[in-house]
Amino acid sequence: MKFSHKRSWTCMEKTLAAKLPAQEAWNKFIDYHEKSVPKPYWASLKKINVKKEVAELATWMQALATNSPIPTRTVALWIGILMLQVGKKERPGIYLIGANSYSDKDHDWACNAKYLPENRYALSRNLKKIETAISKDKVDNLFLGWILPLAYCAFLLDETIRTKLDKKLFLKRKKKLHVTVGHDDGDYVNVSPIE
Repeated sequence: MKFSHKRSWTCMEKTLAAKLPAQEAWNKFIDYHEKSVPKPYWASLKKINVKKEVAELATWMQALATNSPIPTRTVALWIGILMLQVGKKERPGIYLIGANSYSDKDHDWACNAKYLPENRYALSRNLKKIETAISKDKVDNLFLGWILPLAYCAFLLDETIRTKLDKKLFLKRKKKLHVTVGHDDGDYVNVSPIE
């Protein structure tokens, strides 16, 4: 059996639209893929503690907004998924930037970042666990290495925005900030705005 890019994407979008807690959304997404293509690592991926990283993400984002206040003209935040150089190794992580323009149709706006806070990069323990779990899968590593980090970050970020952030830190003199998460060189998904 093979994975379907289109069905995986649809599953991610439907799960995100349901506004579930991130842990529940993640497990539901993994369950879908486990039923589609059995693999030995699905059980370990369901054990990932998403709740803890939701709290850590909220703390990190609020520290950024406090220490590097978001300019009034910033209308959108981009959370990029990337590999960070840590010593001689690469580790998966995220970064946060902001732009003065936004489009929900493409993410070119993120290339014109005006808000570049200090400490905008963060490592993710759980993205590393995902990477490690799927690393030996020579058949599906490329597909899963794309969709799983994107879905994980989308679920994580969406719950953090909806339930954990002190939104006043982000919305000084504005009513709304659009938020998008994605791979710099590829796909992205819009999550709940900060409002």
